[in-house]
Amino acid sequence: MNHQILSKELTTLFLSPQVTIEDAFEYGYGIYLSQLGQMKTLFIVGGDAGVGLNSLYIPEQKLLVNILSNTTHGEEDMREVVHKGLAKIL
Repeated sequence: MNHQILSKELTTLFLSPQVTIEDAFEYGYGIYLSQLGQMKTLFIVGGDAGVGLNSLYIPEQKLLVNILSNTTHGEEDMREVVHKGLAKIL
């Protein structure tokens, strides 16, 4: 990260856990924090009637994976498949 938009200090705060949701998930300021295998991941989810989104970033790999769906919550099943596949190859 080159801190062109947020300073290093604000980026650190933004990406710091603020709430623990489950053992495997924490929430920062607008972003979920988790692990995929041994790698730290950052992700957002969202949607509306008829659309779904999951955007996952793995900083260590500089890898961004976006899952878009044209059905409400349709990205949830795909997320599980994609995450399992990524865990096998990374």
